[in-house]
Amino acid sequence: MKVKDSEITKADKGTKVRRKEVKLPLFSLVSVSAATNNFSDTNKLGEGGFGPVYKACLKFFLEIL
Repeated sequence: MKVKDSEITKADKGTKVRRKEVKLPLFSLVSVSAATNNFSDTNKLGEGGFGPVYKACLKFFLEIL
């Protein structure tokens, strides 16, 4: 994961704000489906604002919550 600084100028006040830009990995539907055992109810942790939340086990045995 990479983090880099970026400067954004607010036009209304002329002040600069520093923000961190984070590069996140993208996962295909096939890999997410496999990691969640085809979105099994046993891996469902609950519901969030954007829908169901699942526990996933990736090939290299890290547990992602």
